[in-house]
Amino acid sequence: MTDGDWFEQRKRRGKLVSVAYIETIQVPDIDRWSEYKVWPSKVALGMEIERKANIPFYIVWHSPECTKFVVKRHFTGICKIMNEKTYKEWIQSLGK
Repeated sequence: MTDGDWFEQRKRRGKLVSVAYIETIQVPDIDRWSEYKVWPSKVALGMEIERKANIPFYIVWHSPECTKFVVKRHFTGICKIMNEKTYKEWIQSLGK
């Protein structure tokens, strides 16, 4: 059994619509985020959601305080390092 973390949603024409699927991983040292691998079953789930729901699948590594983030779009493999402000802006930009 594999659990998923969360869907980011927006209201469109009075209905909630998913705009991204996000898997999160808390890491004790954000500078070593790449040492914390995503379970293969979670990657498979994210890829299936991305394909079937036609929404992007992201993996987010974050510090325990949720002040530093590494965001990776699974499909492209591109990673971005963010602070609280840029992470919040990124979340708000999803689905636009």
